[in-house]
Amino acid sequence: MRGLCRAVLKSGAPLVVPAGRDPRWPNHVSAAFDRLLAEASGTLCGGTGTNDCVDASLVLTARREGAIVPTSDVSDLHPLGPTLTLVRMWFHTFTPGPSRVSPTLALLARCIVASEHDVTLADASALLREINDILEEHRGSSRGHPIFSFLSVSSTSDRNLKQLVGPPHPAALLPPIDGLADLFVYLPAPIRQIHARARVFGDKGVVQLRLGNGVSQRWEQVPFRGSTRPGSWGEPVILEFEAPIPAGWNEMTFTGGGVCVLTGLVLATR
Repeated sequence: MRGLCRAVLKSGAPLVVPAGRDPRWPNHVSAAFDRLLAEASGTLCGGTGTNDCVDASLVLTARREGAIVPTSDVSDLHPLGPTLTLVRMWFHTFTPGPSRVSPTLALLARCIVASEHDVTLADASALLREINDILEEHRGSSRGHPIFSFLSVSSTSDRNLKQLVGPPHPAALLPPIDGLADLFVYLPAPIRQIHARARVFGDKGVVQLRLGNGVSQRWEQVPFRGSTRPGSWGEPVILEFEAPIPAGWNEMTFTGGGVCVLTGLVLATR
C-alpha cells in the first residue's frame, strides 16, 4: 500500500488520506472525521442497513473527492457506494519466524547507511545471496504466496498491448508488453500453476506469461466495462505450465496482443 501511495504522489495525482492517517505527505487531501461527516455516515449506514461508520465515512469522502478506492473489502464498501470505482487489492504480510527476525533486521541495518563508505556488502550479488538465505526459510509455505503485482495510477503508466492483424495465430509468438518484460520474481517452491487476475479496458486482447523456461496457456482479456480507463478487474484464472517452474529467482515476461490496455495485474502461487 505504501508503494501505491508513492506511485500516486509521483504521478502528481491528488491522494485522499482518511482521517487519522499520516498528514505529512505532500499533494494530499486529509479527510477530517468531523461532526458533519459523522452524521452523514450514520445516515448512510441507516439507509443501507449496515453498521460500519468508518466504511461509510470512507465512501462519502471518496464520493465527494471523485476518488478511486483501493481496498481489500470490496464486498463491504460496494453496498455503501455502488457507483464508486473500487479496486480490489490483495494484501500479504511477510513476517519472518522468530529464528529469522534478528538476521532480517541485521541485513536491513547493513543496507540503510549514511554514505556509500559505510556499506559492508561486497556487491549486489552478495546482497542477493543473503536475501535468498532468508527467503529459503519460507520455501515450504508456497500456497497463496503473492509473487507479482502491477497497478497503473495514470495513463502514463498504462501498458498497451501490441496490435495484431487478425486473431493471434496459435504458433506465433506474442510480442512482449512494454514495461512488463525481463522481470525477476522469487518462487518459494516449484510450481506448475499460478493464480492470475488482470484489469483492462478497450477491446479484446490475449496475454501469455513466460516464467523461467515455461510458457503458460494464452489468456483472453475481454473488458467488462467498455473503453473507459482504468477498466475493471476480470475473474481470476489459473495459468498452467507444461513442466514445473523451479524454486528461486526466475525471469518473467508478459506477452500479448490486441487492442486493449492493461492497467492492473496480480499473480499468486496456487
